[in-house]
Amino acid sequence: MLDWRVDSKDGSYAITDLVIEGVSMVIAQREEFSAIVLESGSLDGLLLRLQMRIAG
Repeated sequence: MLDWRVDSKDGSYAITDLVIEGVSMVIAQREEFSAIVLESGSLDGLLLRLQMRIAG
């Protein structure tokens, strides 16, 4: 099952979360990011990991 959350701002709508099989992608991503920050000891570690992901 797939659901989504939609919010509006200034008359414009945007999907703000996907819920797949009852799992919120926003919450899952937040937990993943928190784990990376704790593991690396800083926000810089998260930023580096995201840059590496983007670079492929």
